[in-house]
Amino acid sequence: MDILNAYNQRRAKEDAAADSLFDCLIADGAADLLEQLRPHRRNAIRIHESDMPCTVGCSKRGGIPDLPTEIPYPVMSGYTHTKNRPFKVIHPDGKVEIRHQAGDAEHIPHKAMQLCAQINLAETAPFDREHRLPESGMLWIFWSGDLSTAAESNRYITNTPGGDGLTKQFAVYYYDGDLSALRPTPPPCAVDPDYQKLFAEKKLSFSANYEYDREAEYIAEEYEPADGDSSKSDAYYEAVENRIYDTRMLGFPSGANAPELADNQICILQFRVDVGIICALYILADAEAIRRGDFRCTIDFDLD
Repeated sequence: MDILNAYNQRRAKEDAAADSLFDCLIADGAADLLEQLRPHRRNAIRIHESDMPCTVGCSKRGGIPDLPTEIPYPVMSGYTHTKNRPFKVIHPDGKVEIRHQAGDAEHIPHKAMQLCAQINLAETAPFDREHRLPESGMLWIFWSGDLSTAAESNRYITNTPGGDGLTKQFAVYYYDGDLSALRPTPPPCAVDPDYQKLFAEKKLSFSANYEYDREAEYIAEEYEPADGDSSKSDAYYEAVENRIYDTRMLGFPSGANAPELADNQICILQFRVDVGIICALYILADAEAIRRGDFRCTIDFDLD
């Protein structure tokens, strides 16, 4: 609990610094720095978890989704996973171990995806200061736990789908209909138990803050205040310093291997995972498409 409290206090301090930075720059007479930083600032929606009871249609992580009848629970297609190259390990004693040969194959059965997050966008709208998301409707983000798709080929592997279902390893659904039609919808087949534990159900609430991209760090670090007070430069740098790993919407992806956003691209959700070699999931989309309610997205990972 002490660690969690310290983490939350640090995050609150960072949020306050980022939110108050523009006021500080105005007070310090650093209008030129303010204008340099303005293009590198975006609003982010912080996500806070609690053990409060979850009701149908609320925002939550994990658990069983509340879906309308027209949206089926997503199931990833079963596929055959074939190795395209041999893999050997040479041990310190010189012994060679063959882990697999080219052509070795394994069948991966179809699996129900795990609900990562269910977001009621009416609950996030007050904190979406740049109006990048719809102001109503429900958003669901599912993940199979796989890094590769059911239909993928490269020099190392070939995945060949062999059944009905989604070939992608994730699914994003948006619904702006009658919320009274939502019903708890259990998965039609097995979900990986490890991911069920990872995404234990938690009720979500939200708050807003500003974040800055990595370029802002360099700008603030090189800035020289007119009055020569270097402590101000340090404070500016700390305020724009790239945010720590966290689960949040919008803003800039953070992490050692976080993806760079393309022009007009937004990060709908960054999800801290901490499982195996995966540190975070990123759900990315085109900003203009999202404004039209078109949630065709891509997924990226921060891998250790």
